[in-house]
Amino acid sequence: LAGVRPSPGKDGNITGNTFPTNTWALTYDDGPHEKYTLPILANLQRYGKKATFFWLAQNLEPNRAVVEKVKGAGMALANHSYSHANLPKVSAEALRREIATSTQVQARIYGYRPAFFRCPYGAGLNVARIRQMIADQGMIHVFWNVDSLDWQDKSPASIHARVKKQMLAEKKGVVLFHDIQPPTLEASRLLMEYSRGLDGTRNAIRWVTLPQIARELP
Repeated sequence: LAGVRPSPGKDGNITGNTFPTNTWALTYDDGPHEKYTLPILANLQRYGKKATFFWLAQNLEPNRAVVEKVKGAGMALANHSYSHANLPKVSAEALRREIATSTQVQARIYGYRPAFFRCPYGAGLNVARIRQMIADQGMIHVFWNVDSLDWQDKSPASIHARVKKQMLAEKKGVVLFHDIQPPTLEASRLLMEYSRGLDGTRNAIRWVTLPQIARELP
């Protein structure tokens, strides 16, 4: 990873704001989910897109087949903690479980150590002990600048409209979805369809995984 590196400082955090114009990372949190993850994957494959999945360690063992299919499709797999705890509020021992133990579990099941970590709720970005532990595990923290709010909005059309509006304003960055929410399947498909409509124009969207873009950032 040339442009960014594991660090508790600014160079160890990706927000998407420094991406090249029209470059976007599509990300999904909280899975893998036994019902929704694979249909989301099918849409990604149908539209020829790659995404990064930030998963909870506690969900991996019950969904090993899902993990293997997503990994086999060339998607990037990352760490979203062990159990989705609010990291600034947990004990030192619990924090180790959420960051260090989760990384060990994911390395075993993914077949490689995750290189990226996203704090649940985005909480902990500016907490030194949290960022240091993430860096000590060899991971770069990832935030977002487009929030679908798919966990509270039940309308795929509304979610898509919200994402599109933010993308038009931000012009580049990281889109946050959740692969455990029913509306996300159609909402993110609508986004892929919208993106396909821009192909060949000056506003064409380039979708990247986080490992891809991290190698490119200056």
